Amino acid sequence: MQNRNVELVVISDVHLGTFGAQARKLYQYLCSIRPETLVLNGDFIDFWQLNTYYWPESHQLVLEKLRDYLEQGVNLYYLPGNHDDVLRRFTFSSLLRFRLVNELELDLQGKKAWFIHGDVYDFTMKSKLVTKLGTVSYGAAVLINKAVNALWTPLTGREVRFSKALKGWVKKKVRSMDDFQQKAIDAAAAKGMDYVVCGHNHFPEIKPVESSGRSLLYLNSGDWIESLSALEYHQGAWSLYYHEA
Repeated sequence: MQNRNVELVVISDVHLGTFGAQARKLYQYLCSIRPETLVLNGDFIDFWQLNTYYWPESHQLVLEKLRDYLEQGVNLYYLPGNHDDVLRRFTFSSLLRFRLVNELELDLQGKKAWFIHGDVYDFTMKSKLVTKLGTVSYGAAVLINKAVNALWTPLTGREVRFSKALKGWVKKKVRSMDDFQQKAIDAAAAKGMDYVVCGHNHFPEIKPVESSGRSLLYLNSGDWIESLSALEYHQGAWSLYYHEA
C-alpha cells in the first residue's frame, strides 16, 4: 500500500518509556505516511517515568522509524516538553535534518505558525511535586485500565477508558483556574502568528480564536496514550488524524 503524502505532521505526548505509551499504533501510523516535515511537540520520551528495565521493541521501532525518516530527507524537529525537559539544555542543536529547539516558527504558504509544547504557560508546572504525583496517579490508572480491558474487551468488544475520563475531569478543574491555552493564544497573537500549535494537555483540538483583536487558529495534537491523534497540514489545510483502535 502506498504511503500518504503529508506536508507537515505534528505529534506530541507519546511518553515513550512508560506502560501507557501506544508505541505500536504510533509506529503503524508513521509507516503509513510520507511527511516532508515532522514536529515532535514535547513529551515524546518520558524521562520522569523512564526505567532502564522497560523499553519494549515497539518503542525502539518508533525511534528506528524516525531514523529512517531522516535518511529519507524528512525535516525532523524535536521540541522538549515538561516530561523531557532535561533535553532543553541541549536545544538549538542540529544534526543533518534533525533539530532540537525550544520553540519553532514555520512559514506555511504565507501564514506564520508557532509551535510550543505549552507547559511554560501552565501554572501547575510550578509545583513539580504535585505534577509528578499526578503523573504517577495517572500512570497507575492506565495500568489498571489495561488490566480491566484484558478481561472486558474479549467479552464485549469494547474498551473501558476511565483513565481518560479521570484525566479529562482533572484537566477541566485545572483549566477553570488558569487556562494555559489562553496564555499561549495571547502570546501567539502578540507575536503576530496565524497558528499556535500546542501539545501538553492531551486534548486534540482545532479551533479559531481571537486575542487582542487578532484572529488566529489554536491547534493541539493530543497524545498517543488515549487519543492516538496527530495534526496534519497538507495543501493549505489543517486536519486532525485519529488512529483506529
